[in-house]
Amino acid sequence: MTSLRTALRFALFGSALPWAAASAQASLSLGDAQRLAVAQDARARQTDLLVAQSRLRTETLAREALPSLTSTVSATYLSDVASVGVPGVRGPLQQQYDAYVSARQVLVDLSRTARRDVERAQAAEAAAAVEATLWAQRSAVNDAFFGALIRRAASDVYKRQVTSWLTTIHYSTAVDLGA
Repeated sequence: MTSLRTALRFALFGSALPWAAASAQASLSLGDAQRLAVAQDARARQTDLLVAQSRLRTETLAREALPSLTSTVSATYLSDVASVGVPGVRGPLQQQYDAYVSARQVLVDLSRTARRDVERAQAAEAAAAVEATLWAQRSAVNDAFFGALIRRAASDVYKRQVTSWLTTIHYSTAVDLGA
């Protein structure tokens, strides 16, 4: 921010400063100054991040409509199995295996459209908040730019006034001396 102000001051005041009078006059339009200020501001890159974040949330909402599959597999080994004293009847096995597969499909989700609309509104709100902060940056550039123009115009007026006074003094001195 400080380097931006320094560059802006040099571009606008450069020719009015005594040490910069010998250098070429740098010019910077208001639009260029605003673009430079916004480009230097880290908050300007925030808009791209907000757009990507909103896109990812919208994709997540769209994926909720897809079916979900779940599988579970378990194995158990029983070290001690109770036996039944009845001949011909076997007790439980020492090794047991279980496997489950389940599928889940949402048939009707009445809130999906509303949640998608809310996400879009939140993304628009966040983008507007970033634009508002950048607008303040542009306003600061406007203040500096027009303040510099006013100072430059005042300097030109003072230079013309001093030149006029010097000319008046020169002519009145010449008339007094009889030249």
